[in-house]
Amino acid sequence: MKKSKIQYTASITYDEPTIQKVFRAEYFTYDRLRIIIRALIGLALIAVALFTSVHVGIKVLCLLIGCWFIVAMDFPSKVKAEGVIEARNGAVSTVTLQFGESSVRVVEGKQLYKYAAVDRLVEEGDYFYLFFDRQNAVMLDKNTLDPPKPDAFRHFIVEKTGKKWQDTSLMMMNFHDLRQAVKDRLHRN
Repeated sequence: MKKSKIQYTASITYDEPTIQKVFRAEYFTYDRLRIIIRALIGLALIAVALFTSVHVGIKVLCLLIGCWFIVAMDFPSKVKAEGVIEARNGAVSTVTLQFGESSVRVVEGKQLYKYAAVDRLVEEGDYFYLFFDRQNAVMLDKNTLDPPKPDAFRHFIVEKTGKKWQDTSLMMMNFHDLRQAVKDRLHRN
């Protein structure tokens, strides 16, 4: 990729918090059905505890497990992230990304990712994620964009990939997202 063809540059520093964020984004992007099922199980257990006449010990157990299912929705992503963090043994690395006309280049590793290979575009907080599959993503900090125009960058990436940006929030989920969650789950098995 020639310097003149680079439209944007950005970087990301992979430390413990960013590693946790990328795993959380991956989990909330590709495992939405599992998250919904966990939440429904949690609600059902809470309902059993509150609205049935089972033994008090069972009520307490149902309430505890139900609440855990609700508040620890992203527990599987935390477990995966901790494995990577532990394997890195505290190492911090910074990756610079160059966004050209047809691909994204990871400067340090010299990897080149074609926009046509992008599976999902995700925006969450201060970060953009370009997922090529559930195991391979480019994460960038919005605050490091050069030129610093996140709206223009969003439009540029949509134009290059033909994909729409999505949010990881379950509150914004619609029927299309639910259908995609079922497809993701079926594809994974």
